[in-house]
Amino acid sequence: MDDLQHNQLAHRLALQVINSSSDIIVISEASPIGLPGPRIMYVNEVFVRETGYSVEEVIGKTPRILQGPKTDQATLRRIRAALEKWQPIREDVLNYKKNGETFWQSLNIFPVADDSGYFTHWVAIQHNITERKLAELANLNLQQSFQTAMKAGGIGIWEWDIVNNFLTWDPGMYLLYGISEQNFPNTYESWQNAVHPEDRIRADQEIREAIKLGVFDSEFRVVLPNQTIRDIRAHAIVIKDTLGVAQRMIGTNWDISEVRERQVSVEKMAFFDHLTTLPNQRLFDDRLSQALLMSQRTKNYGALIFIDLDKFKLINDEYGHLAGDWLLIEVAKRITKCLRKTDTASRYGGDEFIVLLGDLSANKGDAKLELQKMAENIKNSLGSPYNIPIFDANPEGQSILCRCSASIGSSLFFGLQSNSLELIHEVDVAMYEAKADGGNRVKLSKKYLDMAIGDAGLEKDASAAEKLNLIQADIYFKFSERKYKELENKIDVSQYEAINLLVALAASRDGETGEHLIRTQKYNFAIGTRLLQLGFYVDQLDNNLIEMICRAAPLHDIGKVAIPDSILRKPSHLTEVEWEIMRTHTSLGASILHSTKKNGKFQNEVIRIAADIAASHHEKWNGTGYPAGLSGEDIPLSARIMALSDMYDALVSVRPYKKSWTHEQAAEEIIRNKNIAFDPLIVEAFVLEKDNFKEIKNKFRDSSNLEKFKS
Repeated sequence: MDDLQHNQLAHRLALQVINSSSDIIVISEASPIGLPGPRIMYVNEVFVRETGYSVEEVIGKTPRILQGPKTDQATLRRIRAALEKWQPIREDVLNYKKNGETFWQSLNIFPVADDSGYFTHWVAIQHNITERKLAELANLNLQQSFQTAMKAGGIGIWEWDIVNNFLTWDPGMYLLYGISEQNFPNTYESWQNAVHPEDRIRADQEIREAIKLGVFDSEFRVVLPNQTIRDIRAHAIVIKDTLGVAQRMIGTNWDISEVRERQVSVEKMAFFDHLTTLPNQRLFDDRLSQALLMSQRTKNYGALIFIDLDKFKLINDEYGHLAGDWLLIEVAKRITKCLRKTDTASRYGGDEFIVLLGDLSANKGDAKLELQKMAENIKNSLGSPYNIPIFDANPEGQSILCRCSASIGSSLFFGLQSNSLELIHEVDVAMYEAKADGGNRVKLSKKYLDMAIGDAGLEKDASAAEKLNLIQADIYFKFSERKYKELENKIDVSQYEAINLLVALAASRDGETGEHLIRTQKYNFAIGTRLLQLGFYVDQLDNNLIEMICRAAPLHDIGKVAIPDSILRKPSHLTEVEWEIMRTHTSLGASILHSTKKNGKFQNEVIRIAADIAASHHEKWNGTGYPAGLSGEDIPLSARIMALSDMYDALVSVRPYKKSWTHEQAAEEIIRNKNIAFDPLIVEAFVLEKDNFKEIKNKFRDSSNLEKFKS
């Protein structure tokens, strides 16, 4: 092979190597170095693929065609300086594709000389490093963000050389502990000295345990030099040698003081009344449960006192809510002053208060005397005049002198002979007896638990608890009827007031919230108006009837006032006998509403519709419901509408025995029960209104505020 053939072969091999490379290869003239720069003489196929330029577009141009506004000028200056000295150079460069997209290249440039040593070309090999560069930049940004977050979040990093007892802190730790680097001896003992004295022993024990287990996770307080106390969360890992001996501990500290403050605030909101600062119903119920257990152990009696202000509404309406709030705060103070330190007073809702007296005498007679003395002291204290500030536009400092007595019910308890809900209802009944007798007095409850079970005429095989539930159901129903009649006799009851009294009666016992009542009203309105739009039941339905159905809706479960707490608020599934008692709330509700008739006639159409709803809203379209087993259009239209609204709200709401369903799950269940539980035409209306149902559910979420509905 002669020299020409050899050179041609070498040339072809070189081109094959260049074109098979995964890197961009550019060959350009060796000069000029300055503007306009050396011209491109050759680019490989990778260049075309990665840059988007064709060969024809770049031949004769300079490599500056790949540069753009974000290309680093300092990098370009370093490249030019190397080229001027005919030196090879390697740099990372941000280049631009034809479409303007950026990409990173690791650029290697070296000169090529001829046999005489004269530089004739520049060869640039460019490797795409975009992914690596973006990762590096992201990591840099992350580090910067982390450092910023460390400073802002009060986070410090530390390392403890366990073998040599040398503690290394970063700047964040010194800021966290309020200590300068010069004043810190860098020993474990110096850290211990900064820990709050009450937490020091525990923290040290947890450190020693962590050395064995390999992980330290703790919370403790530190005392800064200025005596500020800071809550710290610490986490660390232990580094051990090959023999398993702990060598170092590396970890973080961060400031959780604000978190702790928020937790305390949330706990206060969760367990204390925001107005009076007394324990709320949740905390009171817990303390009552504990008192029942304590009574069982100590064999001492305890007692409850239920307090309802006699004229609070008149004062609140006459002088405004701010005056009413002031009065409630003052009442809470007066009650608290009458109690021992071991007693608990709670605002139970509105203008109602309840008091727990624990650990009275073991002698029933003596315990009763203690209870009566305490209740009378509270009555007398609350009966004294109040000098209530006037908070409206009147001159500052003006006040009104008035009285606001209280009706008080009381009861003893011993051990676990009663559950907490039964006890509360017992003193509630006694309180209403005191109010019925004119108020400003104390009534001791008549313990229905002592009634003879045999008087109830029950089956012999019923359990004692079920017998007691049946007794209570009868007592509750009689009490509910009497309570309404007492209210009715004291007030010149208009038609609307009668409805409001019934709603208040229902709300006083029903576990549902005021928002539940609002929601079912709005569900009924949505279904009723959609039925009209579709032309369904036009012979029965009009705008006036829809309005009355909505107004009657809150009374659909009024019969629950006659159901014992032990069943109505049971946190688990009911027994067969308990379920039979619960099902009677439909008939009982209808009976209560029928008791409002005058001369055998309803005086108000809304109450008549409410009676239909109460009696029949658990009937089913296919006749398998209760109490009468009605089917199809034999079920009143108002009850058929209410049945769907009530079922939807029950499904999407939390109950003591179940979690809430999603809107979608509830909608699917209702549609699945078309022609089974629900009127098919009403289900069609629901399907068209289901998005509206979801909005209503989200807008009127549950709370304990019944006043929103009552107003």
